[in-house]
Amino acid sequence: MRSSSSSEDAFDYPPLDAHAHVDVAIAPRDLLSLRAVVLAATRSIAEHEQTLNRRDPLAIWGVGVHPGVPTAIASFDPRRCRTLLRRASLLSEVGLDGRSSVGLVEQRRVMSAALDIHDELPCFASVHSASRTAEVVELLSGHRCSTVILHWWRGSRDETREAVKLGCYFSFNPRDAKRGSVLDIVPVDRVLTETDHPYGDLGLAVSAPGATAAVEARLNPTNPAAARLQVWSNFRRLAEEAGVMDRLPSKIAGLALAAPRS
Repeated sequence: MRSSSSSEDAFDYPPLDAHAHVDVAIAPRDLLSLRAVVLAATRSIAEHEQTLNRRDPLAIWGVGVHPGVPTAIASFDPRRCRTLLRRASLLSEVGLDGRSSVGLVEQRRVMSAALDIHDELPCFASVHSASRTAEVVELLSGHRCSTVILHWWRGSRDETREAVKLGCYFSFNPRDAKRGSVLDIVPVDRVLTETDHPYGDLGLAVSAPGATAAVEARLNPTNPAAARLQVWSNFRRLAEEAGVMDRLPSKIAGLALAAPRS
């Protein structure tokens, strides 16, 4: 990845972690101490509801429906999900999981219902696809993909090309950066950084939400600052396309609006 944007003052922007798991009871000062903007993916509607009174200036708390969590799938309520997404800006951790004990038919039903809500409302979605990449691409084809982020994407090159054609974004984590990935065929303006903490940074020297430096270095080895600026530029376009800029925490919205248009 190479950015055409100037990297001057790029590190005035904090790291952008587009997918991480954070304890919903974390003290606000501890979340701020990460010095990063974090899109915090909850795993269920019930978990998200525990964040409703939070006012974290550098965090976006997603409404989650994790396909690998049976209770999240069993308790999924489209009406409640829709209500929460009228206030939140992110549908997090929705998708399919080939290792889940939940049957694929039920996973597909919930994913489709959640994406229908995403299509109706101003929001964006972080999509889970572990061991079900082909099925996820097939299901996404009937939905609004210009506001979808495929997180920790492990699809084939053909599947990746199809997801690019659909308009999806992709978020890559430190384990992607370490082992290599399909980054070379993803357009630079569709790339975001993530940690998927505590999974996508498991066993690495630095393991914390917001610790995306290894990904930035993988995206642009000679100028990681340019990679960070490109990521913020991409996030700006995503937020504008989703129509959520006015519902983001003001500090995050200010950072996004200051980023160059990609």
